[in-house]
Amino acid sequence: MSRWLSMKEAVAVVVMIVLVNVVAVWSMDYFRTEIPLVGHRFAVPGIVFVDRQQLVVTACSDSKLRLFSAADGKPIREITGHTRRLTGVTSYADANEVATSSDDGTIIVWKVPEGIPRLSIAAHAGTVLAAQYSRDGSVLVSIGSDRALRIWSPKSGELIQEVVVRHDFTCLAVDSTGSIAATNGASEEVVIWSLTTGKVLHRLSSHGEATVAIALSVEGNRLVAAGTEGGLRIIDVSDGKLLRRMRGNARRVNDVEFTADDKSIVVATSEGPVQVWDVGSGELQRSLPKERAEVLSVAISSHGMIATGSRARSATLWRIDLND
Repeated sequence: MSRWLSMKEAVAVVVMIVLVNVVAVWSMDYFRTEIPLVGHRFAVPGIVFVDRQQLVVTACSDSKLRLFSAADGKPIREITGHTRRLTGVTSYADANEVATSSDDGTIIVWKVPEGIPRLSIAAHAGTVLAAQYSRDGSVLVSIGSDRALRIWSPKSGELIQEVVVRHDFTCLAVDSTGSIAATNGASEEVVIWSLTTGKVLHRLSSHGEATVAIALSVEGNRLVAAGTEGGLRIIDVSDGKLLRRMRGNARRVNDVEFTADDKSIVVATSEGPVQVWDVGSGELQRSLPKERAEVLSVAISSHGMIATGSRARSATLWRIDLND
């Protein structure tokens, strides 16, 4: 057998080398599209996109709200108003406002990008652990260290419904239409609540792992529950059936979100990179480059971009097309 390649074989080898190099360069560029959101002095436990205003908004542990351009990450405004640490920030589709939750027991609704407070709600006795709008903006739901779940009118701040439980809340998710909410329950349960009546609709098994982060799909038919050991469970909301179990390389998940098409979930982990999982196959699709510190919060824009907030006084905008 000849040790020399034919002309056709040589051309094929050259083409393969070029293709490999092109793919390698594309992959490097693909994962280098992160934009730092600068100016944070403490951890960033909350982050959200306001797509109508082309903004990324961060909630910082220094009690300040910060606005950045979603186009290039440039800082726009720093907002003060809370007296203690912020615990999160929420918005909804087509919004021109955000709502912040805080250790000071209040929720403040802000007009953006002006940064003007429109409404202040004395929401809980103690920390407001989380607050979340429904996707249509019809309700604003909060959980507090006083073991209460409360439903508010975002327009007037009026209390619509209240539920007090005997266990500590750790996480909250609200569906698109403001009909149901999901929280952790006692004894490692996941609880589905009616926001109309305040009654329990379902108690779902968390399958042996306490729930620390939760999200409802846009369609509202599925729920992802993330546990203290890093496990992810996709659950059918209607009957509580476990559809899929996934496990990454993290010991704990801090935040999780469905993409707009409900085909993937984006996971902020206590260690390692942010992960993107395929809901249908249960496979890990991709991982973003590892942050310098623990990732606390994640947000997804309607255009498929990702934003993350970390414990290391930093936030990052990732210009990545999740539909690709």
